Amino acid sequence: MNPLMYIKEHMNQLTKQEQRVANYVIDYPDEAVQLSAQEIGDNTNTSSATVIRFIKKMNYKGLSDFKVTISRHIPDDEVSVFKRIEKDETIKSLKHKLMSRATYSMEMTEHTIDDDSVDQIVSAIEQAKVIVVFGIGASNLVAQDFYQKFLRLGLNVQHSLDTHLISGTIGSFQEDALFIGITSGGNNKEVEKLMHICKTYNAKSVCITSNEESKLAELADYQIIHDASTEESLRYAATSSLMAQLFTVDVIFYAYLVKHYEANKKMINATKEAVQEFKSK
Repeated sequence: MNPLMYIKEHMNQLTKQEQRVANYVIDYPDEAVQLSAQEIGDNTNTSSATVIRFIKKMNYKGLSDFKVTISRHIPDDEVSVFKRIEKDETIKSLKHKLMSRATYSMEMTEHTIDDDSVDQIVSAIEQAKVIVVFGIGASNLVAQDFYQKFLRLGLNVQHSLDTHLISGTIGSFQEDALFIGITSGGNNKEVEKLMHICKTYNAKSVCITSNEESKLAELADYQIIHDASTEESLRYAATSSLMAQLFTVDVIFYAYLVKHYEANKKMINATKEAVQEFKSK
């Protein structure tokens, strides 16, 4: 896990004084690893005590441990990768920044996804007679991905932006329905309303989100948490959030696939053959 990106992700957990230390480390890691806590404090107009508190909040044992980790992971010529996208960026710089952000998001998502939660969701998918998946905006792209993946396995999966249709489906199947709401921030009103419909009709619900503390995560029967990417200028973290959600769907999909490997393999081959048959006409 990249330490500079970790600091950036957890900036909102720091005091203003600690944020000054954090920004200094992000901007000048090559200098920071050469300095004492007092010298970092002097350079940031804070104090050695503030530096030590910052290091502890970042889960390091002490200054030496912190400096060794920074030195090991961040080459001097890649510091700019961890800054926001600015005016007049070169294509090379854009590629580096976006790749760094995407790689970090994947690493964080791998770390945050709970294995037991995946197992529970796979079991819920097995038991459901209908699966309804829903998302708004970029999350709708993820919902479509979930839909087409599980449809190829022969499951009764529905995907729609029509909340009335979804509500009706939940009402029809009731306890045999499984609703999957996808929302990165965990604050989508449409998903929340559909979660309440699930409660009314005893249907099970899943929330795929980055916000473990959100109301939707509390409402859902099952939650799966992915990387909580912060928004930067030009929404450059939005791409990373999308990648994190798609990665999460892949984990659920393959966990289900391997649990019924032979049957699912036959189903996937059958769908491939049908597509090839269509193309040959």
